[in-house]
Amino acid sequence: MERWRIEEALGYGGCAPLALAVAEHRGLPIWVVGTDGSYSHAFCAVGPGYGLDIWGVRSFQEILAMWIDDDPDYRIRPVSADELKAMGGAHLSAEFVGLPARLAKDGCIAGAVLDEFTIGEFNCGACGDFAAVMHDLTGWPMRAEVDSAGDIDHVWVVDPDGRAIDVNGHHGGPRAITPYSNAKPGRTIDIARNDATSDNRHGHESSHRPLSRPVRPARTQAIRFNSISVGRNRPLE
Repeated sequence: MERWRIEEALGYGGCAPLALAVAEHRGLPIWVVGTDGSYSHAFCAVGPGYGLDIWGVRSFQEILAMWIDDDPDYRIRPVSADELKAMGGAHLSAEFVGLPARLAKDGCIAGAVLDEFTIGEFNCGACGDFAAVMHDLTGWPMRAEVDSAGDIDHVWVVDPDGRAIDVNGHHGGPRAITPYSNAKPGRTIDIARNDATSDNRHGHESSHRPLSRPVRPARTQAIRFNSISVGRNRPLE
C-alpha cells in the first residue's frame, strides 16, 4: 500500500482510530489538538512533551504547529477514549479499518518507517545514540553487549517487561540481537548514557557493571512505550 495513502488515512481523518488503538493496546494516554469539545488531531503521549502519531514521535510543539493555523485558539489537552469517541471522527474506509489495531498491536516495524541506510546506521555505530534517545523519552535503563576486548558491540534499552528494544523493534528477551550480532553472545552490562553515545563508545568498560538480576526500571511519566518505534519516522508503507 502506498505510503501517502496511509498518511492521508491515519494522519488526518483517521488519526482518532489510530490513537484509540494505540491507547487500547499499548496503554498510552490520548491527547488532542483542538478546543473544548472538538479536535483537529488526535495522538498518544509517549513521554513528557512528546506525542506519537502516524508520523512518528514529535514534540507537542511540532504537533501543534501543524494545526495552529486552523485556529489560533487551538491547544493540546488530554482526553479519555470515551471523550474522543464522543467527538466523532473515528471513521475509516473499509481498506483501512483494520490497520490501526494491527499497527498498535504489532508495533511499527522499523523497516516500514525507516530506510535501509538509517537502520544500518542505528545498528552499527549509532546504536548508542538511538538508545540514548529512547532512555531520555522513557527513563528505561540502557544495556550493552561487549566483546572479549571490552569493546561495545551493541547498545539498547530494556522495557519494564525485561525485553530489549533497539531500532529493530522489540526483542523476545533482554538481549538485542541484530543482523550483525555475533553467533556467540558477548557479555551484557549496564551502561551509562554518556558512555553509550557514538563519541564515547570504546574504552569505558571499567565504568560498567555486569547485569546480574532482572531490570526494574525507575518509574517515569513516560507510560508504556512497547514496540512503537521512536524517532522522526516517515509514514508507514
